[in-house]
Amino acid sequence: MTGLRFIVTRRGREAIVNAEQNGTAPVLAHSLGLTAEVVEAHREMQSLPGEHTRLQSIRGGATARDTIHVTARDATDATYSVRGIGLYLADGTLLAVYGQPAVLAEKSTQAVLLLAADIQFADIAATDITFGDTNFDLNVGTEEKAGVLELATPTETATGTDATRAVHSKGLRELLDARFGPGAPTALAKKLIATATESAVRQLLGLKGASLKDDGEGNGLDADLLDGKHGAHYLAWENLTGVPASAYMPGQVITFAGKTAPSGTLVCDGRELLRTDYPRLFAAIGTTYGGNAEGTTFKLPKVDEDSGVIHTGDPAKVGQSSAGSVIAHTHSASASAAGAHAHSAGADAVGDHAHGAWTDGQGHHGHTGGTNWVGDHQHLVPFADAGIAYPWGGDYNNHAGSRGNVDYDNPWPNTSPAGGHSHAYSTDGNGTHAHNIGMNGAGSHSHTINVAGVGDHSHAITVGSTGSARNLPAGIRMLFCIAF
Repeated sequence: MTGLRFIVTRRGREAIVNAEQNGTAPVLAHSLGLTAEVVEAHREMQSLPGEHTRLQSIRGGATARDTIHVTARDATDATYSVRGIGLYLADGTLLAVYGQPAVLAEKSTQAVLLLAADIQFADIAATDITFGDTNFDLNVGTEEKAGVLELATPTETATGTDATRAVHSKGLRELLDARFGPGAPTALAKKLIATATESAVRQLLGLKGASLKDDGEGNGLDADLLDGKHGAHYLAWENLTGVPASAYMPGQVITFAGKTAPSGTLVCDGRELLRTDYPRLFAAIGTTYGGNAEGTTFKLPKVDEDSGVIHTGDPAKVGQSSAGSVIAHTHSASASAAGAHAHSAGADAVGDHAHGAWTDGQGHHGHTGGTNWVGDHQHLVPFADAGIAYPWGGDYNNHAGSRGNVDYDNPWPNTSPAGGHSHAYSTDGNGTHAHNIGMNGAGSHSHTINVAGVGDHSHAITVGSTGSARNLPAGIRMLFCIAF
């Protein structure tokens, strides 16, 4: 942004021109006048038209031969606009004026006006304009802008962190002497710095061929060692320190084909661990899988036998166990109708045989019984004598007689009628005994069995369940291990 081009008034020029009329003399800038009117600046102006504010709290300084940087501040509760600016000297002379149609700045009651501007002069030296002691503020030089700089102390020079103070030659000399010794660099150092090749450096340092060729284990050169060990020592993992427990991130679960968990991992068996023993693993999984109420332990995930790890897209379900399931399905079964029919069956011939049987022993006992009631009746008596008339009649045909009479000429008489009656009887006890029963042999034979027909029909079939409580594919068992 270019500076504001001020017009120097005739009286201002008279105040700044030296008595000899051959140059300029220093003057003291005192205040800034502000106006809201549109000002047409010209050389004959002696006051700022419509001036409403005079700011004496100003600071500034030359930043180039034709430019000064001015800062003015108004902390009052005044309200106004600024279109023109007048720069006054300490004796009240209007030194220079600037104006434009557009508003340069506006101030409200609640605001503090901070007006900063670069003022350029066409025909006077800006370096001849200074500001009062109470308001003067030097412009600090930077890498992009010229200005006044403070010199750095030796301590600030050695620290090397200050970007606003300048290093002078004395401070630089002290820094170099402190770093490299008095008078550094030495003649040798200058030669080394100026040396163009590695071989020339080795020659200056007096290094022989061993520094290039006699390297490697067994040559006794300290240059071959790192902390007293040859390179082969550091190829073994167990010789290293500060390495991770495993190549996996804490909390990562891996499948391992060996019978013990690899280094840096633990089997996912649900065990309880101290948080202080496995801080990285605890930071990764927390108490997702459990822990004690005192807040000192946490648990590993537990992968049960015949179960596995399943995926979830919901972080809230991490750590929950699934009962396992298969896709819903049904089984059907049927038997075809066979029509009305009967079933036949047969027994194989088993040869001529008999069946034996026996009764259980019944202990000492007798038997009782009786005859049926038969009404009035008589009984025929055999072996009677011939020539006798019997009072109740008889069978007078020729029969064998009594007392050895076998001429078959005897009648058999009837007994006296006894009326209708029955007889009761009992047997003597025969002690504990059983009865054997025998069956006659029936010859070699078989038996035919017929099943009656039941008409056209079908049979219901029930399908039973098989398998185990887990739904798993066939596979090979391996360990689930978690890295710590």
